[in-house]
Amino acid sequence: MGCPAKKVAAAGCGAALIRTPELARAIIRATRQGLADWANGQTLEQIGIRPSAIAAFKNANRLRTGSDKPVERRPLPLSIKTRIGYEREAIGDWIPRLLEEQPVAITLHGRTLAQGYKGNADWDAIARTVELARGSETLILGNGDIQDLPDAGRRIRDTQVDGVLIGRAAQGNPWLFARKNDVKQALRGNGNIATQRPVALAERFAVIREHSRHYENIVQIRCFVGMRKHLIWYCRDFRGAAEMRSQMVR
Repeated sequence: MGCPAKKVAAAGCGAALIRTPELARAIIRATRQGLADWANGQTLEQIGIRPSAIAAFKNANRLRTGSDKPVERRPLPLSIKTRIGYEREAIGDWIPRLLEEQPVAITLHGRTLAQGYKGNADWDAIARTVELARGSETLILGNGDIQDLPDAGRRIRDTQVDGVLIGRAAQGNPWLFARKNDVKQALRGNGNIATQRPVALAERFAVIREHSRHYENIVQIRCFVGMRKHLIWYCRDFRGAAEMRSQMVR
């Protein structure tokens, strides 16, 4: 419930569900029922999925896991990701409605739908959400404008969220998470959070190749164009990066 795409919102979906809270709650309940049905053994055939689609799902799982063995079925937690409002901040009306459904976690992106990804994330609104959820069993996670692990630690400490999600700062930079345990230790009062070390070019390109092989194996070469954005994200902050990005998109 956090997607701000215009086509999605125009259909009343994504973050536009903030304007229709009862529909949003109905979707949450249906999702919870679907999770329970799956954990209890319901099959795709039983709910009328066409055989060709089932075969495609099985093939995708085989490519992803390297095995035909079905995954273990167990209850899965239901969580929600949302924004702070549609055109204006509305957590006072919106968040209590979500809390009534008792999700395991709510992740709050500190922008309205109208903002998209512009402006600054409103971490004050995220902090107020933590207060609204106090006494419930729902975890509150914050999201928006976190640049590195020291920044993540500060946001957690200042707002008392249970955790944070990092989006754009991790694009092309999976090394960002290498010292995530430092954040946990620092928040317990044991040490400081170190800034990220520079990544050697050899290591960077080894990961690019590994990522590309995984993508080709799962998605197949006919759709490799979808990998281009990742290649661009990886290629920055070194001499010749701009020229290499230009070549990679071609």
